[in-house]
Amino acid sequence: MIKTMIAHTTEMDFVEDALEEILEQLDIENNLLMNSVGIITCNEDYIATGVLRELCRKLPFDCTGQTTIATHVAGIAYDDMSTALQITVLTSDDVKMSIAFSDPIINDCLNQFTGIYEQASVIHESEIKLNIVFGPLLHAIGANSIVDALDQSSGGVPIIGGLAINHNIENHGGKVLYNGQGYTGRLSCILLSGALSPNFYIATIPKNKLLHDSAIVTDSESIYLKGVNNKPVKEYFKEIGLLDDEQYGFVEGIQFSPLLVDYNDGLSPVVRAMFAMTSEGYAVCGAPIPIGSTINIGSIDADGMLAAVGVLLDEIIRIDHNNNMLAFSCIARCYAFGHNSHLEAKLLFNKMNHKKNYCFTYVGGELCAVTSANRRYKYKNRSHNDSFAVVTF
Repeated sequence: MIKTMIAHTTEMDFVEDALEEILEQLDIENNLLMNSVGIITCNEDYIATGVLRELCRKLPFDCTGQTTIATHVAGIAYDDMSTALQITVLTSDDVKMSIAFSDPIINDCLNQFTGIYEQASVIHESEIKLNIVFGPLLHAIGANSIVDALDQSSGGVPIIGGLAINHNIENHGGKVLYNGQGYTGRLSCILLSGALSPNFYIATIPKNKLLHDSAIVTDSESIYLKGVNNKPVKEYFKEIGLLDDEQYGFVEGIQFSPLLVDYNDGLSPVVRAMFAMTSEGYAVCGAPIPIGSTINIGSIDADGMLAAVGVLLDEIIRIDHNNNMLAFSCIARCYAFGHNSHLEAKLLFNKMNHKKNYCFTYVGGELCAVTSANRRYKYKNRSHNDSFAVVTF
């Protein structure tokens, strides 16, 4: 069983005041068990002011995590989530935990991840059941490639996590945190084995926000969606009224339109963002969409997102008996809420406070295992766009 300790501060400038506040909340001397790790999510300014560095120096266990534009934990008000530092300490006598931390990711994820995974897994005497991942948001290497490399290096250990972001307008300056420092272009994993049974959940696009009938992908290459229903994708989009003849070769906002993609493999569908149409008329997507997949075009708005998350949280309350929860939501969802960017955190607080110990973070891409609707199939790791991803344990 894993016990969770949670602490929070919004004190960026005065290091000693921040440390006193956090350490008093954690009460480590009376709460720490045999094996422990810390998960830190925070505004990037905590790196520059030295709060992150000094906090990790005070803690008797390794810490990792990521920067973000907003983060929220159970029991804490959500109105200051954009300026907060949150730490979630996992501690246990019967769950072993270790951290794997990579060198800068350049091209070959697999070789790097295999090495760090093997090194971090040495202490685990039993099956590793959960891999909590904090990764970089990179231009050259997509989240899908990171997931594939993690799968190959670990043999498919189920994952949860996200890609680090910050308040930079392009969101590619986010940092992965490790023992008091922030790093660009690196990946961190927390491996857990022993007495835990993780469950994974995804909120995507509700059915009433799907705009058209389903269609079959008939041509696709890498992240380019080229053909649907045996037609060029641009012709299909024109046919259903999504594009006109002038709308090629552009990017509109953070995304163009989301697709709900069913791989037709018995597992739950995932969302793929469409970021642009190329001059050739191909749709640029957030990850490859295999030929033979079924797609539905959807829309994302505040009401639909909150409704989907509300249904998901109600399901977790009804069927899930784990005490701890990590939740990662796409930055596009945060932007879609506009000035009400706290709404998902408010919903979490209203539904889950006093029910589970949770940490909630906005990320640049969600990483989460999926299963079938009846949860009878083995988990499969996938990257996601525009989604709300949860693990309980």
